[in-house]
Amino acid sequence: MMTSRRKPNLYIIAGPNGVGKTTFAREFLPYYVECLEFVNADLIAGGLSPFMPERAAIQAGRIVLEQIHVLGQQRRNFGFESTLSGKAYVKLLRDLKRDGYAVHCHSASSDHSACGDPDYSWDAYIAT
Repeated sequence: MMTSRRKPNLYIIAGPNGVGKTTFAREFLPYYVECLEFVNADLIAGGLSPFMPERAAIQAGRIVLEQIHVLGQQRRNFGFESTLSGKAYVKLLRDLKRDGYAVHCHSASSDHSACGDPDYSWDAYIAT
């Protein structure tokens, strides 16, 4: 667990469906940035309904938002994946950034289209 003096990190693994976000996260988060918390709606849905995960998508989405909120309150380093196709996370990310999180966006697409530049930190998008 982090001490309150260290700035916590949020790692967003972004990209279109099927590009390999989960595969990338499983290697990158624990081995390169020592982040052991990863929130993933598809994995949660698979746990809720292993044979028809699409039926649990809405419930999994709610759990993702709740888990991000909990990890943020605990000031834990964590990552989550998203297509970033909508604005569902904007307020939450703004709040985390305001609360001292460093927000890092990593694109899992071959052309970095999800985040623009692969080193882009999403600062402009979530600035308050």
